[in-house]
Amino acid sequence: MAERTHGLRGTYRHGCRCALCRAAQTAYMREYQRRRAAAGTSWNSVNRELHNAHNAATRATNSARSEAAILAARARLRPDNLKRCQECKARLPLSDFGDRAMEPDGLRHTCKPCDAKRGNTARLIRAALPSWEERELWACIYCDHPWEHVDHVIPRALGGADDPHNLVPACAECNLSKNDTPVLDWIASRR
Repeated sequence: MAERTHGLRGTYRHGCRCALCRAAQTAYMREYQRRRAAAGTSWNSVNRELHNAHNAATRATNSARSEAAILAARARLRPDNLKRCQECKARLPLSDFGDRAMEPDGLRHTCKPCDAKRGNTARLIRAALPSWEERELWACIYCDHPWEHVDHVIPRALGGADDPHNLVPACAECNLSKNDTPVLDWIASRR
């Protein structure tokens, strides 16, 4: 296994053999054994609880970093300025990834093209509308109530795209009741 820095995960089992990582692993195992003995529960429930607590603490610590600290971590973790996208598996330059402060390197797991293909509707709306002021004027296209969701006129299940011309503002009640029904059929069923 390649030698890794202790800042990557903070535990001995991920490849780093420094004293700090050995101490973190020992403390982790002691806490695990203490909780398991006290609760009398299975290995999975105790381990899941500790793992979730560890991940939450790591995300909180990473989110509180300054921009300089994020750039320093990125330079340490990605010295070749390349990252593998989890979706398309391509090794791409760091500029092809969006920001996400809670990650160790401050970047998202998937590249921008894969994010766009996945259909992140909120991101599409932000791109389609220049300001929050315009979004405040929106109302549900079906009933004129305040909008809470974005509806696909042609549902994705029926081949509809995530393009802005297929997205309309909708209240939660209309969007959830329409679901994957074609618009004309849904409107006819409401009357």
